[in-house]
Amino acid sequence: MASLQDAVLAYVRRLDSIPSSTEPSFYPDVKVMLTALLRQERLAFDVITSTSEDSGMPDFVLGDASLFVGVFGEVKRASVTLPELAVSTDQKDQIGRYLSQTGVVLLCNVRGFGLLTCDPEV
Repeated sequence: MASLQDAVLAYVRRLDSIPSSTEPSFYPDVKVMLTALLRQERLAFDVITSTSEDSGMPDFVLGDASLFVGVFGEVKRASVTLPELAVSTDQKDQIGRYLSQTGVVLLCNVRGFGLLTCDPEV
């Protein structure tokens, strides 16, 4: 199991070495890095990647073996900023659909992560 520091360094090195790619090419590295973070913080979630976009599923989920989903996650290319992703209504409002189910979505634009939560007034 990689330490968080090793996982982050590997993620950045790999990202910098890929001239062009699709979102799924980053899933293995996102999984390793998030798994290292969850283990370091002693959080019991698993990181499940490569869920099916065709069936309306997110790019990854943080959940457990009983199929409980605590957090949905979405990965986009670095050209999409986290604020743009947070308000996106693409893919039949996928971000809004995920947010309505769990109240939180983990956003990733390959170079950064953001945690999007519901406004308590909504």
